[in-house]
Order: sequence, then C-alpha cells, then structure tokens
Amino acid sequence: MPTKVGETLDFYMYESYYNSYFSECKANQQSFKSKVTLCSKGEDYVYLLEGKMSGGEDTLCGIY
Repeated sequence: MPTKVGETLDFYMYESYYNSYFSECKANQQSFKSKVTLCSKGEDYVYLLEGKMSGGEDTLCGIY
C-alpha cells in the first residue's frame, strides 16, 4: 500500500467467487491490473480497476 499522500502503486486484484456463505479469493484466476493511490494522511485510498469483471455474484480481492 502507498505510504505517502499522492503516491500510486500498481498491483493485481482477483475476481473472487462469493455467495452468502463464503468467498474464495482467486477462485477463477481472473486477474485485473489495478492501481491504488493514498489520498490523505487519514489513510483514504482510491482504487482503479483496469478491466471489466464477468458480473454475477463475484467480488474482488487483492493480494499485496
């Protein structure tokens, strides 16, 4: 994660299967190049997902 305000880092997020009982990160191995920027000293972050998810009940998870 960025440590300085205004700093942006690249990382990958993964599409994660989710239903009301459990979530499994990297279940379908679909990854998306992403960026995260630290916006304030209060640890407010903005995330940019560079890609389109398949939809349905999937969520995103990140490994960093």
